[in-house]
Amino acid sequence: MDYHYTIISPGGNTTAILHSEIEDRFLRKKIGNSIMSIHKEVEQVGFLSTNKKIPILTMAGGEFCGNATRAASYIILGGKPGEVLMKVSGMNSLVTAGIMDSGEAYVTIPTDECALIELQNGDMLVRMQGIAHVIVDETINNNAPEERTEMEYKNKALNILKQYQLNDEPAIGVMFVSPLSNYSCSIVPIVYVRDAGTFFYETACGSGTMATYLSFTKKNLKMKSIVQPSGAEFHVDQNTYGVRIAGPIFPGLVHSAITL
Repeated sequence: MDYHYTIISPGGNTTAILHSEIEDRFLRKKIGNSIMSIHKEVEQVGFLSTNKKIPILTMAGGEFCGNATRAASYIILGGKPGEVLMKVSGMNSLVTAGIMDSGEAYVTIPTDECALIELQNGDMLVRMQGIAHVIVDETINNNAPEERTEMEYKNKALNILKQYQLNDEPAIGVMFVSPLSNYSCSIVPIVYVRDAGTFFYETACGSGTMATYLSFTKKNLKMKSIVQPSGAEFHVDQNTYGVRIAGPIFPGLVHSAITL
């Protein structure tokens, strides 16, 4: 059978969006692995159904993914300004996503079911629907964070997850955060998704950006923009409904198909 997909880069977080709904999680993983073996730059795979009134996006591991949601809205809207209501894996509530007049793609999620738990050494666990993140403030744990390789970041993240007994979570990230100014910071996202079998140093992380923002808000600190490893700047704000991130969709869509 042929499976058609689009490769799109929301803020550098290269994502494959398959244009089919696949309910079998084992088949989703098989398709995801096949796509990532062909396209080494792809960090995650989502499955998009637009056959019903409300589009449905299901990630390969069943997790919530902010960037894939932004990417899916960009595909649905054809890159033009607008908004779409979506059902996204991992989320109990519907989410809104779309494109601003500026061209930035955004996603808004409700935060009433998010839990923020203070850990040791200034770390914080942010439990969201569909994924959790440990926020590590590098200025607290390292006065001047040393340069680390990708493998060193991954090993450090694994140690943190083991320390807090979170290494069996279905989807979890560790965000290494370094403030850049009073209202801006940068993150290094390390994300593990159990059922997808992926463990990435991500070039950008939407849900991790949201979790970082919520962590800073919990500490009564304002954060308006969060810079990703790709260099993309995500803008963050919050209203009575929830938290919204907005950021660029990098140009260069790729349309292809695989046969399984």
